[in-house]
Amino acid sequence: MCSSVTKWLGKRWLLALLGGVLMCLAWEFNLWPFLFVAWLPWLHLLHKLVDTRTGFWKTYGYTYLAVFAWNTLTVWWIQGATVGGMIGAVVAMAACMALVLTFVVYGWQRLGASWGTAALLVGWVGFEYFFHNSEIAWPWLTLGNGMASAPWAVQWYEYTGVLGGSLWILLFNVLLYHLLVHWQTLRSKARVILVSFTAIVLLLPLFLSWLLMPSVVSDGDGIEVVIIQPNVDPWNEKFSTLSDEEQVARMLVLAKEKMTAATRLLVMPETSIPSSIWLQHVNDSPAVTMIQSFMEAYPQCRVIVGTTLLKLYESEKQPTKTAHCMADKKTWYDAYNAALLLGDKPEYTDHYFKSKLVVGVEMLPYPQFFRFLDKLSINLGGMVGNLGTQEHRTVFHTPDHIGVAPIICYESVFGEFCTEYVRKDANLLAIITNDGWWGDTPGYRNHFNYARLRAIETRRWLVRSANTGISGIIDPAGHVVQRLGWWQQGALKGIVYPKSEQTFYVRWGDFLGRAAYFCIVGLIVGGMVMRFRAKH
Repeated sequence: MCSSVTKWLGKRWLLALLGGVLMCLAWEFNLWPFLFVAWLPWLHLLHKLVDTRTGFWKTYGYTYLAVFAWNTLTVWWIQGATVGGMIGAVVAMAACMALVLTFVVYGWQRLGASWGTAALLVGWVGFEYFFHNSEIAWPWLTLGNGMASAPWAVQWYEYTGVLGGSLWILLFNVLLYHLLVHWQTLRSKARVILVSFTAIVLLLPLFLSWLLMPSVVSDGDGIEVVIIQPNVDPWNEKFSTLSDEEQVARMLVLAKEKMTAATRLLVMPETSIPSSIWLQHVNDSPAVTMIQSFMEAYPQCRVIVGTTLLKLYESEKQPTKTAHCMADKKTWYDAYNAALLLGDKPEYTDHYFKSKLVVGVEMLPYPQFFRFLDKLSINLGGMVGNLGTQEHRTVFHTPDHIGVAPIICYESVFGEFCTEYVRKDANLLAIITNDGWWGDTPGYRNHFNYARLRAIETRRWLVRSANTGISGIIDPAGHVVQRLGWWQQGALKGIVYPKSEQTFYVRWGDFLGRAAYFCIVGLIVGGMVMRFRAKH
């Protein structure tokens, strides 16, 4: 029986698939402990590819199968909005991940196990950092994000962000694999040392997390906030049967049930006003004036509401790389997924343009080169094609000078991106989103849990308004204080506590990713020197 199992586990395709299944469990079912053994089948696969001197393309095929399984089993829910988009995301990301692993094996075969292990650790972290910042950004499956359902274990993300979690998971898998494979050949003293070091790598971050858990998260003067979850069906209502005014009216009814004279912030979801509004005439929009009239009863309160804004240019040449030309060939416009700040008077109006866009829905990468692909953009309501962005973050302010970060949907997946709000004096994080496109799947649950990581990294209270859920209030330790679940229409009212301190991560961001780049260069140069010395 044992030999039969060993024989089956020796099959490369089975090792590839087994690792993919184990990896998906953290995202699919919140079974994060599997992350600490999920790489064992893949590490065994890599070792077999190295030992048998497998060629580049065969290596690429096996590693592609491994990461393709992980991607498919983890983000299958994208097909609820677009089958083509899901296939494109899985195929493209698996191709990039497999390339990283193939180059690790390729170098490992020529430069030895120590070089290969180091290349795996820094290469993977560097790869993740690249996909946090490129125009084809897709950080959803960053290894450190797999810990999002266990915020108690990663309080130290306030220093490292999710890339620290990625390094932790990878390093423990490597040490555990080495321990299991070489157990019989290790001397007793070496066993004790390796077991001790492996245990320290696993337990020390958990101990640090316990030490760093904030003992007080509600100190100082709190402010009252109200969060709306209107449950407008994005497929059949939001962009078709319901008018802007009807949707705004629904949200104002929910708000009125909760708001008091003490309320300082009202938060409504992404694209709460679904129709496009010209930026130059925002205060003339009927939906906007409805909200401003409602706010006359609450002059000390401000509203964050999502919409689509259009910015007009008069130019014979394209003014920005994302601008669209109008019929007269002399007028251009940019479209933005935007957040508006509104009060009881027009002069309080402010705006922010979403700047981390969803590839294939809100943008196609590098439009200056691939503008002809605009027609392939997926229509999920609102504007289709490349949307505009803004270079720096905007912080909204309440009458009592509380800085609020207006984070729009996909932006909340990017830790370092969100730190710029805090460096610009945001005392509170506010996420507005619409996760209804994917139905009742792990997608919206993952997205909500990622918000808990942003709260830890910045040590800020966070409020989240999601059209169909999950809406909630999260404290700086990542604890969910209040929540409205999937498809539960209603409003939340709670007290949050603005913070002004900046964490190490806020100040330094993804320093591990940047350090990985330098290490990769060092490994390449070192490898070249080793090869040169071996030949001469």
